Amino acid sequence: MVLVIFSEIFDFFIDKMVKFYYNSIRFMSKNLTTIEK
Repeated sequence: MVLVIFSEIFDFFIDKMVKFYYNSIRFMSKNLTTIEK
């Protein structure tokens, strides 16, 4: 039971991290392309 809860929380955090990471990467690349132009 505890493992299930833990995995749920873990999945939640992984999802948040991935989205945050992806958004920051996209933001960075967008800025880089803007600077290059």
